[in-house]
Order: sequence, then structure tokens, then C-alpha cells
Amino acid sequence: GTAVSSSSWSPSGQTDRQIAVKMVLIILAVVLSVSLALPLATQEDVAAAIAKVADLEETAFAAEPRDAKAFVSDAIAAVRDLEETAFAAEPRDAEAAVGGFITKVRDLEPTDFSKVFD
Repeated sequence: GTAVSSSSWSPSGQTDRQIAVKMVLIILAVVLSVSLALPLATQEDVAAAIAKVADLEETAFAAEPRDAKAFVSDAIAAVRDLEETAFAAEPRDAEAAVGGFITKVRDLEPTDFSKVFD
């Protein structure tokens, strides 16, 4: 006779897809019911949380004045006089480099390992 694959049929007559959809719906229902059962924060809870942080004093680090524009200007001045390296000064042609690479590997034969992924 013909064998029925267990991946497409279950004894209840439902396909795996139908079973998966039902499981997702059940999980969503459980998550929703649990989340609705959790207590919401009251106004007193919020007021207590605000009171915990309301009287915190500013740290010495936070009190230090900062001038972002001056910081960036100083950073630029620090690197302005750096000399370009020989490597950075070399002219580059990305299109020619890619073309050269393709020419080098164009005649390669596929390995047995690479054939596994075909």
C-alpha cells in the first residue's frame, strides 16, 4: 500500500499547518490572558517612583560644563597636521581591481565541497 507521511497528516486528520495555527492561537490566548491578569500601576505607584528620584543631586561629572563644538574643533586640530601614509596616497581604481579579481578566478573549477551547496 501507500505510506502516509507523518509530516503532513496526524491521527486527528489535521495537517501540520492546521495544528501549528491552532498552537499559535492557543499561545496568543494564554499570553493575552496572563498579561491582562497583571495589575496596572496605580497613581500612587507612579508618584512613589517619581519621589525616589526627585531629590537626587547632580553628580560632579554631570555638573561639568561641556562644549561639544569646542571638543570637535580641538579633535580636528589634533589630527589636521598628520601626514598621509604611502598606502593612503596610492591611487585606487575599484572597478579595475574587481575586474582583475574576476579574471584571476574565472577559470577555477568547483570543489567537491562547493558542489554540496548547488
